[in-house]
Amino acid sequence: MLSDDELVEQILLGNENVAEELIKRYYTSILRYCRWHCSNLEKAEDLTQETFLRMDSMYFFWPSVFGLTGLPFEVMQMQSAVICGS
Repeated sequence: MLSDDELVEQILLGNENVAEELIKRYYTSILRYCRWHCSNLEKAEDLTQETFLRMDSMYFFWPSVFGLTGLPFEVMQMQSAVICGS
């Protein structure tokens, strides 16, 4: 199994198929965190989806700015006010 660093490296090299593995690793945690920010489950699910969509354009900055596990949560926080009103 590849580490997060290795998965991001593969994504940066153009291997988009490995993004699915990152989603599998973080989906439950991100959804749980989004649910804490949104009282509505449907909005929390929308926020979770939006988080992963927005992450796609931010992989380049992953290790240097956000740390290995921080990027999904940083992206989610940026989107929470728009989707959840928080």
